[in-house]
Amino acid sequence: MYKFLVVDDEEDIREIITMSLEEEFDCEIDVAEDGLDAFLMAKDKDYDLMTVDFAMPYLNGVDFVEALKNKENKCKKSGILMISGRIDEVDNYGNLLFFEKPFNIRKIVSFAKYLLKK
Repeated sequence: MYKFLVVDDEEDIREIITMSLEEEFDCEIDVAEDGLDAFLMAKDKDYDLMTVDFAMPYLNGVDFVEALKNKENKCKKSGILMISGRIDEVDNYGNLLFFEKPFNIRKIVSFAKYLLKK
């Protein structure tokens, strides 16, 4: 069974992603409304995949990913899909895979499958 973390400050987005992942995978899904809550969850749990919003309160998506890389935790090798409604504000953030809102949920599911096979 896969373990996923869905992080977004918009409830509708969290629900769409969660329902779509549940339809495609045998999985357990945790959700967080902001980067800080997500960080607290991720430091104690080993997630196979995380979908993370770029712009969130308390700790944005990129800062959340950087905090995971710099802290002793279980998620250093988790697949990460970054989602942003402000793609014009997205700079070059290395190997993060970005999806622009509104997004095609089928693409997110397809890339999730790809990352989980790596």
